[in-house]
Amino acid sequence: MPVPVVTVVTPSYNQGCFIRATIESVLSQNYPYLEYIVMDGGSTDETAAVVKEYSSRLTFISERDRGQSHAINKGFQMARGSILAWLNSDDLYLPGSIHAAVDAFDRNPSAGAVYGEGYLIDSAGKSASRFPWTQTFDLWRLTYLSDYILQQTVFFRRAALDEVGYLNECLHYTMDWDILIRLGKRYPVEYIPAYMACLREHPEAKTFAGGKSGDRRNVSGSPRGFLHGVILEKTMRKSIAILFFLLPLAAQNFDPKFYAGLRWRSIGPYRGGRTVGAAGVPQQPNVFYIGVNNGGVWKTDDAGRTWFPVFDDQPTGSVGDVAVAPSDPNTVYVGSGEGLQRPDLSVGDGMYRSTDAGKTWRHLGLRDGQQIARILVDPRDPRRLFVAVLGHPYGPNAERGVYRSTDGGDRFDRVLYKDENTGAVDLAFDPRNPAIV
Repeated sequence: MPVPVVTVVTPSYNQGCFIRATIESVLSQNYPYLEYIVMDGGSTDETAAVVKEYSSRLTFISERDRGQSHAINKGFQMARGSILAWLNSDDLYLPGSIHAAVDAFDRNPSAGAVYGEGYLIDSAGKSASRFPWTQTFDLWRLTYLSDYILQQTVFFRRAALDEVGYLNECLHYTMDWDILIRLGKRYPVEYIPAYMACLREHPEAKTFAGGKSGDRRNVSGSPRGFLHGVILEKTMRKSIAILFFLLPLAAQNFDPKFYAGLRWRSIGPYRGGRTVGAAGVPQQPNVFYIGVNNGGVWKTDDAGRTWFPVFDDQPTGSVGDVAVAPSDPNTVYVGSGEGLQRPDLSVGDGMYRSTDAGKTWRHLGLRDGQQIARILVDPRDPRRLFVAVLGHPYGPNAERGVYRSTDGGDRFDRVLYKDENTGAVDLAFDPRNPAIV
């Protein structure tokens, strides 16, 4: 099979302080058939002088354009590659990213685009964290909830772009989101479980500065990009405004008219009894778990259309709480014993953990707690959790209070206790600091 030519386009405008690192991250890819085009919008800083140092290894065009999408499209249209990508003039490729993309297209010849993992970096180029929203491809989530794909990691098959069309030049903030939705409706989009690129966060970036004319900054790929970008895109505003409240945006107030038309509906499972434990999976919007008193744990992976039991092999069916680790959707904790003080109740036998999304379970301890009313999992560490143990419903016992584990429940330490007649029923983290409980 012939080795494909890969064309990378960098749209640029007055990013001279960052563009050298961007260029070197592309040219150091060690890919033999690489075409690199820098489309500059007429920068007035040191951009041209920096790019000139690499003139023998890239194509540099500096002229006024109609914005970032127009500049990228011009680069794509003059490209020789059968695989296309764009990298903003303040972002970086990681070593081996082009090879990873080419290999992914080889594995899946029908794929229209591929993407992978990435890092957030600061203005000095230091890694701050993993880009936290990346997940395997889900067209429904991409279309209706959020852009979870880091654009810097995306590579396109040119033939697919030729069919669905290039970037919408009316969009200055969400053009990558738009093109990925259009591609995803016609072609497979493949996730690569490898780190491929870095998104640089700095005050001058379009995402954070609100979008200055001519900026070459990608802004989608995160709820922040959604907030600053989509609400300004008149062509998309009406179709998605009602979904604002669904996105994980902290401390935002929205006009009630955005969600006034929404109504609650029952999604099952249709059974009698009390249900006090429920958990969703942020990375998988169609997946939920519920814990039923004397009914075990049930799971849906299609937003409640169908449910199936995942806890029936365990010695107790009484469930007080279900918690999914925010940083690892495969880690699920169940506290048994319904945790409701009432004349007629059912007790449990302690804590359980699954590390394969409910397929198998392991008993962890706290057996004599009988009623576990709440489980709190650190949003950054799936092995750090707190458990509220209510205790025996009709008499004193020592295994009450708040317990903490830092090893996924292999060991629990009691960190809050009053006496043998006082249990714990609820817990919460400070939203800004999980060290505060």
